[in-house]
Amino acid sequence: MNQGFWLALGLLLASCDPTFSLPSHEHRERLVGGTLDTGDPAVGILRARTSPTEGAYCTGTLIAPTVFLTAAHCTDFATPSIPFDVYFGSDFRQASASDWLPAIETHFNPRYNGNLPDQGHDCGVLILRDPVTTTPPIPYNRDPLSTSLRGHAVRLVGYGLNDGNAMTGLGVKRELTTTIVDVEPAVISVGDPTHTTCQGDSGGPMLSSETGTPTLIGVTSYGTQACTGAGFSTRVDLCAIWIDGFLPDTIPPTIALTAPHDGDTVPSGFQVDFDAQDNRGVASVDLYANEKLVGTVQAPPWSYRVAAGTLPAGPTRLKGVAKDGRANQAESAEITVTIKRLGDTPGDPGTPCTTDSQCTGGGFCATQDGAHFCSRTCSTALACPIGFSCVTTPQFTNQCVPPKPGDAGGCSVMAPAAGPDLSWWLILLLIGLRTRRSRS
Repeated sequence: MNQGFWLALGLLLASCDPTFSLPSHEHRERLVGGTLDTGDPAVGILRARTSPTEGAYCTGTLIAPTVFLTAAHCTDFATPSIPFDVYFGSDFRQASASDWLPAIETHFNPRYNGNLPDQGHDCGVLILRDPVTTTPPIPYNRDPLSTSLRGHAVRLVGYGLNDGNAMTGLGVKRELTTTIVDVEPAVISVGDPTHTTCQGDSGGPMLSSETGTPTLIGVTSYGTQACTGAGFSTRVDLCAIWIDGFLPDTIPPTIALTAPHDGDTVPSGFQVDFDAQDNRGVASVDLYANEKLVGTVQAPPWSYRVAAGTLPAGPTRLKGVAKDGRANQAESAEITVTIKRLGDTPGDPGTPCTTDSQCTGGGFCATQDGAHFCSRTCSTALACPIGFSCVTTPQFTNQCVPPKPGDAGGCSVMAPAAGPDLSWWLILLLIGLRTRRSRS
């Protein structure tokens, strides 16, 4: 990350004194150019009382009666001795002790890396002791974002500073309407030198009304020194499944196996496609063959590539199991397919080739001792077909190599298929001739 950027970890200050100095070791995130916000009752300020005289402050959003969404870097320092609480008013200087709602749990996304905030997943949650029943929670986005959102309007809400140089304005709820500069793989950038986020806005919502209902699509994460440039929010869709794990959910996913079809004959290596849906989001899809787990897909599209030679030839029963973030699960209807022998389909590992394009399943055309054959990479997670070796040589690096003709053990699909064994017919014929001669 460019050294001109700083991480928005909230703000440390003397909790009882409205005048403060930012400790030199702290690099945190305000709304510059915003206006006073007397609405947004689901947006609150988080306080972590790190000592009797100091506190760390961030912003967050109520997404369920007891679940408060904020930034991971606002909770990853939590210990049992640090109490966290939340206030939903417009100015924390007007809050009485009873206005602060205590949290009983703090969590942060384990995929968040504080040294690389531009990789996203900067999501944390507080579990409140008592449910908030007077304020409707804010829905959060679960669908992948598109770069087509560049230039679209969004609204930011936060309790941060309104001047990054003067260090003023903390604790007052403000809102700011701005436009999206860019949608990056893990973060969303917004703002300009006079309209951006700053210290104390960390964890605050980026709200979009593209669907007609204000929806949380980002969580304020980091920005530029002195809050004079773009601000960056972590994409909530990348955290959605993790967040779902803290919300009650009893609705299981739905899943259907869409390809192949019941009764199909498939090559030794083939793809299985699923249509998996959930009211909040599918976390994973497992593929089973004859009641044994073959593999797992953890992100859409919900397709699993069965490597050639992984499953034995013959009739095989397939099904899928979809799971959501709350361990609800559902099974697809089971189908039966007939899997061809390894080597019966051109492009299988070990079959002759001249170009990589002739090899199926992401394989490539390899050469050994003058012979050209299809191969593929291999590892402890993806073993080679039976009889093949996973070798590393100057020519092959973790690649599947069939046995040479004449090697003991195993079998090579490069060799012609053997004909039927007629030796036992010959034995029976000799026995029959001997019996007839004795009777004669």
